[in-house]
Amino acid sequence: MRNDRQLGWLIDPSEHCILVYQPNSLPDLLAGKDILPVLKDFKLTLSVDEVFAWLQRKI
Repeated sequence: MRNDRQLGWLIDPSEHCILVYQPNSLPDLLAGKDILPVLKDFKLTLSVDEVFAWLQRKI
């Protein structure tokens, strides 16, 4: 990843999945009840389903 980024999520609403980008590794495709990685200083447990449920309420 460029610019010293530690984590990136690419949210695909049409497929209800999230691509997770982390340094020195290939992207991971997560869906459903998969738990998303967060930055080490964050105390957060969030699943892909929870992200899409939250986004549905915001539309």
